[in-house]
Amino acid sequence: MDKIVRGYILPKPGGVYIEEIRDDEGVEMIEKYREVLENIIIDFMKGKGINKVREKQQLYDLLNEIVTTIRWTLYLDPIPEIIPSPAFLITHLIRIGEKIVKDREKPKHYVRDLIIGMHEPSAMEHTLKRSAEYRKFRDYILDILRYPADTRYGANTSSLIIHMITSSAIASCLLLSRAKHSKDIQDMLILVRLVSLFHDVGKFNMRMWHKHEETSIKFIDELFNKYVEEEAKELIDEAKNVIKEGKSKYGETITNIFREADGIASNIDRLAKYSLNVLSENVRLELLEYACKYGKTLEDAYKDWKFWDFIGYEMVKKLSEDFCKNASRISGENPLLQVEEWRVEEAINDILMARIDIRNIQGYIRVNDLRSICGASRIIDFLCLVFIPYFAISKIGVPAECVLYFGGGNVTILIPADHVDKLNELRSIIKQDLDLDITYGSSPLHPLFPAMNYNIDCELMRRKMFEAEKLEVDPNISYICDFCSSRIVKEMEDGGERIMDNLVCYACRIKYDVGDQLHLDRRIDKVRSIASLNIDLNKLKKYVMEYIAGVSYDSISREEIEQYPNIALIRFDANLASLMMMSCISISDAIERSIRIDFSIKKAIQEFIEYVKGKYVDDYFRLVLGIMYVGGDDGFLLTPSYIAIPLAIHLAKEFHIQMGGKATLSIGIAVAKPKHPILELYRSAGYLLDSYAKERARRDSVKIASGEPNQEFYGSIAFYVADVGTMTEYSLDYVIDLIGSRKLSLIHRDKDKVSSLTVSRVEKEDSIFRLLNVVFEGIDVDTFNYRNILDVIVDTVNKTRNHVKSNLYEKLVDLRNDVLDVMKAALPTDDGIKVKLIYAKRQRERLGEKHYYGDLVKNLFNVKEMTFALHDMFQIIKMINGGFEVK
Repeated sequence: MDKIVRGYILPKPGGVYIEEIRDDEGVEMIEKYREVLENIIIDFMKGKGINKVREKQQLYDLLNEIVTTIRWTLYLDPIPEIIPSPAFLITHLIRIGEKIVKDREKPKHYVRDLIIGMHEPSAMEHTLKRSAEYRKFRDYILDILRYPADTRYGANTSSLIIHMITSSAIASCLLLSRAKHSKDIQDMLILVRLVSLFHDVGKFNMRMWHKHEETSIKFIDELFNKYVEEEAKELIDEAKNVIKEGKSKYGETITNIFREADGIASNIDRLAKYSLNVLSENVRLELLEYACKYGKTLEDAYKDWKFWDFIGYEMVKKLSEDFCKNASRISGENPLLQVEEWRVEEAINDILMARIDIRNIQGYIRVNDLRSICGASRIIDFLCLVFIPYFAISKIGVPAECVLYFGGGNVTILIPADHVDKLNELRSIIKQDLDLDITYGSSPLHPLFPAMNYNIDCELMRRKMFEAEKLEVDPNISYICDFCSSRIVKEMEDGGERIMDNLVCYACRIKYDVGDQLHLDRRIDKVRSIASLNIDLNKLKKYVMEYIAGVSYDSISREEIEQYPNIALIRFDANLASLMMMSCISISDAIERSIRIDFSIKKAIQEFIEYVKGKYVDDYFRLVLGIMYVGGDDGFLLTPSYIAIPLAIHLAKEFHIQMGGKATLSIGIAVAKPKHPILELYRSAGYLLDSYAKERARRDSVKIASGEPNQEFYGSIAFYVADVGTMTEYSLDYVIDLIGSRKLSLIHRDKDKVSSLTVSRVEKEDSIFRLLNVVFEGIDVDTFNYRNILDVIVDTVNKTRNHVKSNLYEKLVDLRNDVLDVMKAALPTDDGIKVKLIYAKRQRERLGEKHYYGDLVKNLFNVKEMTFALHDMFQIIKMINGGFEVK
């Protein structure tokens, strides 16, 4: 072979389902992989203070570090150069975790001590340094992930690297279940991991595909020989022997388990049985004709390597593209997603796939203090990406590859069935140390991945119903935490204490500590060193909300604030993300999708921040201070309101593109003055997100998920600007209903239909670009470039802040006046849309192009819905000008 086909069930950017990989690319990939692994080994030995890997335990730990580095490296830093991804803390924690707890003066709370210890400056700097060092290797790994585990259609949708890691996870759990009483269990576990993790490396040389074992053995030799000795080398040599001869000195257990795990990870049996039904009718008939000529049933032919040579490369390419297009459709018609095909006899009861779910995350994050919100968000991230994996590795005793994927506040792992009780210990520790509830659901391992997901979700639902929070009556009930307003503050020595005259509970204390250290002290210190800024830490901390909103540092340093601009709290969430993960056809598919979702969100944010950093230092600083949480498929940010619209559109568009046109984003934006209570602002943004943006996006998102990639709908946006008073969910409900009843907004609820603005082509009646075209002429979703709009907006705001008028400022003022003029138009007995429309048309004819009445009618009036989105236009104007006025 001189080229092979890689298939993508979740298409690549541009809706690409297949990719050709040449033989020279494969050879280059294996060299990149060798460089990555060699770097990990050297870094591991340096961290351990050794010059060779000699002991068995050292080799076991090295394999953990290889897996965690390869997998966790793919999770991007929330803020490059400042806040590293919690993912990079995992290897550091595995090395020094127990030492952190032992070294603390009063080790009282295990998880809290680990969290605080891992966020101390030395640990953070170490993690940031490793993140920077591995940036190059992240690109290498992303490139290597393109290489398929198999050349057959359907089977070529799994990455070779992910396949080997998954094989090792399954094999390790099988061994821990079936040979747990063996005196050689440690040696056998290391051996089965070595074989699983490296048995297929030789496939990178596609010309030697059918003799890949020889290449794999050579790769292992060249990689490990100069770094291992003694006991470790004996196990390396034994692994090579298993790959070469299929025999082990430990009997048939190793080889049998390895082959079984390899087959389960490949899912070949199920693909051979069902893949034909996924194909389109014409392609299916063509393939059946080939099988008939070959003289075998298709199921038998699928497993016969010679059959694929018989049908030829172009046919494999055609089959792969057709399979991926049809397999990507999330619908009941997709045979790979048929849950009812679950057969008990096919289940492997030795192994459980378990999902650990953190409960009531929103309740934990909802606190009335900026630093505590940031700290709570970081703690959730730390639990998912660091502590729960660390617990699985160090306490449950499974290898690192058994931690499969993260997302949505949960972690999915593989464990031996008889280890499940240890998850209760995890629950107890997190509850005791953080006052956070977690639960879990599990399912026996089964070839039908959607059925495992279904079983897990059913058990999670059952547990949540029967594990309702206990209501306690406490005689000290008068002491309620000032931050979360929900937990009781008990005796002071039991965790209650004062922070800035606020009485806080134990849970909020740790949120504050982490947030204060990370959100303000660290970020301010790092940015002022990067940008060489002379900043008074204490003054900026005092006015941090005002600074994020857009008040100049000069005004803050003098403590003379002339104008209070608007601050925007942005919350976003991927639409149908859980459905997308539930519809994976295999464990490997799920791992890759979780990486793609996380990468797509963070890539969009990083790109935006890097551009701002290069041009607008103050606004870069504001964005850095305002990033609260960026998770796998959701997040929330604080920004100046003038940045909110271009940032929100960029997030929606970039996420959609990176997800191959098969996923969309919903965004809620609550805008107010910086003195507004942050808890109510957070709740309001969440209400706009959940009740309007996500509800509106649902119908289009379902169409995209069940059909072809869509380049017309990228997501939905709901926003509200509060000039005075406190914005709450209840006040929003009242105002939106009132404005909606007057048909002045596209963000409204009418009977069973919910509407919001969409990131879509300008010809769509609810597209946000219809409104933006009134301000910025000629823009559409296809041609949208956030840089151009951002430059104009920021330049205008900077001039306005210094009381200098600009073309855009004057346009916004005139446009606002015209919008208000039309909104006020009414007859004594009629305040309806028709009156306002007639008035706007007459004003257009009377005043001509000096005003914007014509643009308002052209862009804001929806004939079908009889709405006139004047209120939306008014609010966009207020967001763009940032709340500044020229005086």
